[in-house]
Order: sequence, then structure tokens, then C-alpha cells
Amino acid sequence: MTISPQQLYRIFIVLAVTSAIFAIALGRGTLFISEHSHRNAKVEAEHIADDLSSRTSRKVRSYALSADSVAHEVSVDGLSRGQLEQALRELLVIYPDLVSVRAMQEASTSALEGWQEIARFDRVSEAVIEQRAVDGNGGAYTGTGDAAWYTHLLHTRTGDWREVSFHAQSQTVLMEYGAPFSFALQSPHGMDTRGVIVLTASPKALSFLSNSRKLGSLGYTFVVSEMGRILSHPILDYIGKEIRDVALIDKVLSSLNLAEGNRRHQNVHDLWSGKNSLVFLEPIPSVGWIMGTVFIEKEVLQDGQNIRRAIIVFAWMLVNFLFFYCLILFRAHEGTHSGLWAGSFAFSVLSVILTVIVWTLEIQSPSEKGSGGTVIHDKADLTNFLSNLVGHNPTEHYLEEGDAPLYIRTGLFIQSVEFTSANNAVITGYVWQKTTTPEGVVIPDEALGVIFPEAEDMNLELAYTEEGVRGWYIRSTLRQPFDYSKYPFDREELWIRMWPKEFYKSIILIPDLESYPMINSKATPGLEENIVLEGWFVKNTSFSYRFHRYNAGFGREGFEKHTPFPELYFNIDVRR
Repeated sequence: MTISPQQLYRIFIVLAVTSAIFAIALGRGTLFISEHSHRNAKVEAEHIADDLSSRTSRKVRSYALSADSVAHEVSVDGLSRGQLEQALRELLVIYPDLVSVRAMQEASTSALEGWQEIARFDRVSEAVIEQRAVDGNGGAYTGTGDAAWYTHLLHTRTGDWREVSFHAQSQTVLMEYGAPFSFALQSPHGMDTRGVIVLTASPKALSFLSNSRKLGSLGYTFVVSEMGRILSHPILDYIGKEIRDVALIDKVLSSLNLAEGNRRHQNVHDLWSGKNSLVFLEPIPSVGWIMGTVFIEKEVLQDGQNIRRAIIVFAWMLVNFLFFYCLILFRAHEGTHSGLWAGSFAFSVLSVILTVIVWTLEIQSPSEKGSGGTVIHDKADLTNFLSNLVGHNPTEHYLEEGDAPLYIRTGLFIQSVEFTSANNAVITGYVWQKTTTPEGVVIPDEALGVIFPEAEDMNLELAYTEEGVRGWYIRSTLRQPFDYSKYPFDREELWIRMWPKEFYKSIILIPDLESYPMINSKATPGLEENIVLEGWFVKNTSFSYRFHRYNAGFGREGFEKHTPFPELYFNIDVRR
């Protein structure tokens, strides 16, 4: 059967129109996938932020309602001293996050002025509640600022939260709620009483939601007062300070706009860490505070692979349309040599363009292997990761409630990398460790040191010892499973896996972030600036954690409880 030029012409038109229709549909679909994916991710993140804010508001409101209830019972029903003490004790039993409850009485005798503490219970530990003894007249309380707050509550006749304060005796930041009452306590003397029921809570009571799996591995929450004072944050050093006090070291907090009209979604980019965050601000109406929910953008917007596939299919269909259009344009259906050569040339050019598009998407795509763990961008990430290790999910994390791990700050500076075989790399450089923990506890000498468990050989020579730090020169051959299947567009990740010297103990190596002027992975912290890698160039470096299980106890009794174990990695991402 012979096809005439007119029939070929019609076939080319049909194929060109069909390809154009599919290309337009796929183009719109690609944009829809991208926009829909991002929009849905942000909507879901906003719903999570709303939920966490509501749960926090309910928890704070429950504290206030309980204190108001006790104050109401005193004011309306009348309580004996024993009944009041029992009611205060029950508050600590019901709310484990409360650290203290007390009843304050306005002194009404000429012999004692000011305020008295007539009953008080403190939480000594999770299971132990201790009653503070007071004498027959009540314990004298002389705090001027406290007296002014108590008097204010009596005048307003409504309970209220007090601005967070630093408690000098316990060296902690505390939050207090006061509920006023006015009645004659049933006592032998029938003393007329005006006073305040005071609940004292630790800011940790507000950070319980930071461990929610909905936030991802590095997401967290924080709470600030309307005056800009930080009430809750994964970095405990921030609590009690004002935002302006930490603005130079925390990009998320320094970028916040707490104005009423801006309490929604905000994008924050931290140049020092290279981290992009989505921050949702929600009011806590019951107390007038503001809760921030922070998501790491990479964890929220994770649909890049589907978008890349959609782009490739769209590009392929667009190339089909352009090819058939060129055949029509150059009259290839007429069978002339010039038309056929022009059509052949157009096909070649379009094929090259499609190949370049696919290669570009592949080169720019993140590594399929990735770091395989939790990347640490800054101190907030590190603090949040470590806080999730203890007690929250013992089926997945190795530290049980009550364990006290020793944190050793560890840093690396790699000066050379040489690929000596398909799976071996020789590295040289320096590794150092701080001789005190972040809390200032001196680390025993025998605990200092690192092990590279994946090294074929490892030479570690003491290079320097100064106050607070010890450093070693290292030369090691690492053996790793590199994948060359995508040559010449392969991307490899050379990682340095680290164990503490006494790996069988409850010791966790943490990155010494303060020792790097910039921790942004694109600035390749921890790597010689002019390092030579023949045939490769460095994309980024990073610290990360991965969990490992072991089916051996290494001859140490009880070692099994330490699995899975969080191990520190230093990653070097390279491309050809």
C-alpha cells in the first residue's frame, strides 16, 4: 500500500495537533503538580500548627481553670487548712509539669505585714511531692515584685499569668499563674483571708509538643509572650530572654514579625546554616502568647521526584510536537532531498535538546542515597534531635528514660581526599574534641578520642592539647560502596562515620558547630578550601546522624540496651 504525499501531510498534522494537545495538558499538569504539592504541603503544615497551638492553649487553660477552681472553693465553700492543702497536692498529682503550688495570704495583723505563705507543695522528682513546712502564723514572703503582682490580682479579682521570671534559687526560668480568693479560712482563730493560689510551671510544659512526629525529624515549636520574651524553645538557653537578645544568633527568631496582621506563614532563610524554614505563628488566646511552629522546608516539600518525572514527559511530548511541526514546515511529506534532510536535522537537534534536559534534571536532582539520616543544620536542629532521643519513643530510640548520656563536642577538618580505588578513599586532616560538655562538665581523659569503624586503617596522632580542647592529626583509608552506574553523571557521598572511643558507654558525639565560621553546607565547612579532587568537584558538606543496630554485645554486659545507636557522620557530597 502506497501512502500519497497528501495522506502523509494529514498524518503529520494529526500527530502535530495531538502532540500539541498532550504537551499543553502535560504542561498544565506539571504546573498543577508543583503548585498543588507545595500548596497542600503548606496547608497541611498550617493545620498542624493550628492543632499544636490549640492543644497548647487547652493545656495552659487547664492549669488556669484548676487554680480558679481551688480559689472558688476557698471563696465560696470555705475550706479548712487541711482541705486546702489536699487540694493543692492534688494539683501537682494531676499535672506532672507543675513544679510547685502555693497559697499566699495577705497579712492582716499589725505584727506581720506583706504576704504570707500559708501552704506550699514542691515537686522534688516525678514521683515525689514534698510539703514545705510553715509556722503557725504562716511563712513570711517579702518579695516586692511578688507582692505587687498578688495585690494586682486581688484588685482585678481575676486570675492571670505572670510574665516569665528567673528563679534565682533553682537557676531556672518559671511561669506562674495566680488565682485570687477572699474568704475566712476555717481555723481556730477564724482569720479573715484574702489571698492568691499560685501555680508554678516549668517552660518544659510548653515544649511537650515539639516532639510530635508531625513536625518531622527537625521541626519544633516555640512560645513567646506579647512583649517578645521567649517562654519555650528547644534551646533552653533562650528561655527567659527577649527576642532581641538572641537576634544575632538565631535567624528564625530575629526574622519574626509579631504584628497582629503578620501572625501567619513566614519563610525564613538562614545564610549561616543554609536552612530554609517555614514558620507559622498562631496566637494562644487563653494567655495572649504567640506560638511558633517551625518546619524544615526540605522535610515539607518532598515531591521533587514526581515533578521531575512530569517535566521529562512534558519535554518529550513537546519535542514530538516540534518534530512533526518541522516535518510540515520543511514539506518532508513531498519526499524531496532538502525536506528529508531538514526533517532529519530537526530530529537530531530536538533529540539532543531532550537529552540535555533529562541530563540536567538528573544532575540537579538530589542524591538518591542522600545522607540516609538526619542532617544537622544548626544548634536548634541539634538540640531538637538530642531531646527526641530520651524516653519519648523507646521502641525506636536507644536511650531509656533516666539515662544521662555524655555529649562530646567533636569537629573535623579534612585537608585531602584521594580515591585510590573504586571503593577506597584516603583522607587526611584534623579531628578535635572539647574537653568539657556543653553544660561545662569535665570529660574524663579516657573518654576522649574517636574511632572510624569503616576504616581499613586509621592513624591518629595527638597534634595539640590546649585548655578546653584536644586535637589529633588523622590519616585513614575509608572503604565505602560507591555507585558508578550513572557515569559520567554520577554523584557520590563520601562519609566519615564516627564512634566515641568508649563506644560501649552512653556517649554521644555531637558536632562542634561553634568552631565553624559558617555551617552552610554549600560553604563546605570542615573541608580545605583549595582541596584537589581529580575528576570531581565538591557540592557540599554536612554533619548528620544515622541509627544503627548491632546483633552483638561486643562482650559487654548490658550493651544491648544501647541499640539502635545514633552515630555522627561527616558527609562530603561530590560530583564529576
